[in-house]
Amino acid sequence: MRAVHPLAASGLAAQSAAAGTSRPAARGLRWPWSLLCAMAGGLVLAASFPPVGIWPLVPLGPALLVLAIWRRSLPASALAGLVFGAAFFLPLLTWLVNLAWYVWAALAVSEAAIFAVLVPLQRILLRLRAWPVAVAGWWVGAEAVRDRWPWGGFPWGRLAMSQAGAPTVGWVEVGGPVLLTFLLALVGATLAWLVLGGGQGSRPGRASPAAMPGPLPSTEPAAGRSDSGPG
Repeated sequence: MRAVHPLAASGLAAQSAAAGTSRPAARGLRWPWSLLCAMAGGLVLAASFPPVGIWPLVPLGPALLVLAIWRRSLPASALAGLVFGAAFFLPLLTWLVNLAWYVWAALAVSEAAIFAVLVPLQRILLRLRAWPVAVAGWWVGAEAVRDRWPWGGFPWGRLAMSQAGAPTVGWVEVGGPVLLTFLLALVGATLAWLVLGGGQGSRPGRASPAAMPGPLPSTEPAAGRSDSGPG
């Protein structure tokens, strides 16, 4: 029985340990926990706007949405987006009930439908290496869509609008509401990235380099060595 070189053995042990620590970090939520997470994200985001107005909660909305769709299928991500959008816009637009309840319901459902369509695109972006930046850009793009549809656009609910009384509102003078939305979403996506392991095993469908199997150590005797002497 031939012994494995100590350095090779230690390398395999390190790879196994790294693989063992990276896999749990990338595990996604199962149904119905993913939908509950999406609902919580929408409610938390709504609470950051008036009349509640707890503006520091804003990054938690994008963060919880990422956790809700992490490693989920595209149809499941669409459903999570619908739940997130409904939990966000139904309480956010309650002031429209004073105008007409059907206007409130129609607008909230339409806005939620936009999230149902666009959230699967965010799920695809999570495959990128720098996906927190991509997710922040997704929020900017989603708000651009809502600025134009339905009925000519309805921009209420932009992430930047929750920061009217916050110190962060100064970023609007630098790059407008678009920059502030991008930064708030980036903070939220980064929080989700940290929860998912901070880059260790946090890319769906791909193993981390440390988890890749390395070359197996050779079990052949070294050249020039022989177990028996000359006959």
